[in-house]
Amino acid sequence: MQKWLDLLTPSAAAVATLVALALVVVALRQGRAIRRLEERVADTDGAAARISLERLQSLGRRAGDSTRMNPASVAAVLIGAGVLGSAGWYFFMRDEPAASAQQTTTTSRNPAVTPIRQVRTVPDPDPKALVPNKAAFKILVLNGSGVVGAAGSGVNPVVASLGYATASPDNATKSDMAQSVVVELPGKGNVADNIAKDLGITKLMGQDGVVPAAYDLTGIDAIVVVGKDLAAKYRP
Repeated sequence: MQKWLDLLTPSAAAVATLVALALVVVALRQGRAIRRLEERVADTDGAAARISLERLQSLGRRAGDSTRMNPASVAAVLIGAGVLGSAGWYFFMRDEPAASAQQTTTTSRNPAVTPIRQVRTVPDPDPKALVPNKAAFKILVLNGSGVVGAAGSGVNPVVASLGYATASPDNATKSDMAQSVVVELPGKGNVADNIAKDLGITKLMGQDGVVPAAYDLTGIDAIVVVGKDLAAKYRP
């Protein structure tokens, strides 16, 4: 139904406009023609000329009255005005519930793009093996537990013993994390899954402020943020 209204409303408005313009043009042409005949007859002498002039004037009055009072003309003008008013209301004043419903549906089906920190929260329990081998992937270990040495002396050596390359450990921006997490970097989800599985970490996250802003992550494939759980398990 909405589609038909969108097609018919502008068409009806255009037709009404053309009809109204045509009526105006016809009225103007009739008036001009009668005035010209009156001028010609007025230039002619004699009773016959006066009679013809009187008849033309009477005809002109009739034509003017007909043009002004003709019900068909009035109806056409009123219809045209109504259609134009409806078209104006349709395009500028009407509400669009269908569009709103469609927008609501689209929003519900396609929620706002989730920031990287909420891409996933649970690692794959059975990730694909890293190719060619774990030594080709560098892991950064950050201490978020508040326990001194939990990253450098505790977890970082464990990561190296698992076969991964390691970056120089550092502190996270948080120091009261109870649960350890793996930060998944863009396009390197399989590395995050593997290191999480190897360390028994059950939570993934994005770069949610735990990584120092000035830290250069070039060449880093995944980040392990040590919480109090791993700090207790791998005491320095």
